[in-house]
Amino acid sequence: MTATEAISQRRATRIPGAWLLPTVAAVLGGDIGDTEEMVGHTALLVLGIGAVAGVLWQLLHPRDLTDRFTFVACCVVVGATFLALVPSGFLLANSGPAHALAGTLAGVVLTERWIRRGSRPPG
Repeated sequence: MTATEAISQRRATRIPGAWLLPTVAAVLGGDIGDTEEMVGHTALLVLGIGAVAGVLWQLLHPRDLTDRFTFVACCVVVGATFLALVPSGFLLANSGPAHALAGTLAGVVLTERWIRRGSRPPG
């Protein structure tokens, strides 16, 4: 049993419908991306929506993906933040769903890292 499964059993949280959260984030991010140009604060807002969806998804239905995706999640956060801060024209107007899903991935992985850090045995 992995650490994630043990924590999940102790908290008795495995809500099967939690996979809908990234879908909702992608739709919401797509709506924002269609109405706004995906630069600056708008890009960070959509990334944040995806990150919140990822955090909730991981808390409600944990998966052991952290070891595989930590590097990718960090690259997503750094890359999306960089692209949000550069002058306009670098991001496509309708990249909202991609930002939301990238934020979801980052939220899931970084939340699992945080959970693991807090559940280590002393010593």
